[in-house]
Amino acid sequence: MKKQRKAFTLVEMMVSVLLMSILFTYLYGAISNIRKTNKPYTDRSTLIKKENRLFDLFSSDFLLSVGKAEITQFPKYDIVQFSTSNSLYQIQNPIVTYVVSKKENALLRIETFKKFKINEPFNVEDLIYTDILVKDTLGFNVNSDGSYFYLLLRAKKLNPMLLKLPYVSK
Repeated sequence: MKKQRKAFTLVEMMVSVLLMSILFTYLYGAISNIRKTNKPYTDRSTLIKKENRLFDLFSSDFLLSVGKAEITQFPKYDIVQFSTSNSLYQIQNPIVTYVVSKKENALLRIETFKKFKINEPFNVEDLIYTDILVKDTLGFNVNSDGSYFYLLLRAKKLNPMLLKLPYVSK
């Protein structure tokens, strides 16, 4: 009568662990290689998503503007301030200001309850919401001919954006 084995031998277990480790080593290398080759595509996809979010925000703010926009022009960076019915923070007709900070060269979107001057001190009670839209901004220019807004945004990590948005003053 033959003996029935109820378990694997130690040698069989060691061989199976060795084969599995070799298999996982090759799989890890293949997955790592796929990630490296996909990196340019994921970076490009992230850039396109960021550009689309900026375009949507600019479009919503400027197309839903209420009244006249105040544009202060400088050689590299313009400041634009206007009332809009588009709010990221559930404010009724907020005042939106686009300005580039001097320290970080970042394009900022400032949403407030009332108008304020950039160079003058303001009260914290005015409840200001600030969003950093783009870092390393090279240029932000805004012009208006009364019927259109023309926006030019240049930044290190973005493609240049040139937008022509209708001036719809309510």
